[in-house]
Amino acid sequence: LKTSKIENRLYGKTMAILGDSMAKGHILKEEQTWAYKIANRNGMAYQKFAKNGMFITTGHGDADANCLLEQAKKIDNNPDIIVIHMGTNDRNSKVELGKWTSGNTDTTNLFGALRTVFTYLAENFPLAQVMFITPYYYQEQTDYIGSIESACKFVGWHCKNNKQGGIWAWNDNVRKTFFLDLIHLNEVGQERVSYEYEGFMRTFM
Repeated sequence: LKTSKIENRLYGKTMAILGDSMAKGHILKEEQTWAYKIANRNGMAYQKFAKNGMFITTGHGDADANCLLEQAKKIDNNPDIIVIHMGTNDRNSKVELGKWTSGNTDTTNLFGALRTVFTYLAENFPLAQVMFITPYYYQEQTDYIGSIESACKFVGWHCKNNKQGGIWAWNDNVRKTFFLDLIHLNEVGQERVSYEYEGFMRTFM
């Protein structure tokens, strides 16, 4: 009997990585990060524009030069996948959520900033799949994770909700295992989420 070879639909694909320290890897070496691990396993190439301390929104001084929209403007190829992992600094700064309306282009609130950057990406990279990875879940009362997920649903883009996956960031034992500090993943955590994110990519590639 003939056996079928399973095709790796990620092989040879290109990614652009946008975000904050969650996407950059904070103080880890690049080969320790989830982006490198996914790419290395699947023969992928990527550009990374993520920087520590950055925001989805504007109004944060020098950080505005590398907010989500400005990072998106630095993409200089035609990636197959655009991965965004951002929002922790907006949440920690209690940025206003705003409302998802066609007239909201105010990039100082979350929905206005997301609408603006989503429009830019759709117009400039219409063939790319866009994947948004939410902040880790800390049981916060203000629902930034849910708001990001709602924005992605409005435009039909993919959202990896980090309420799933077992990274319970408020749990002491989980933090000791997966985190460098209260916020950033160590290499064990990066390895864990790399399979989570790769598996999610395979649902749409």
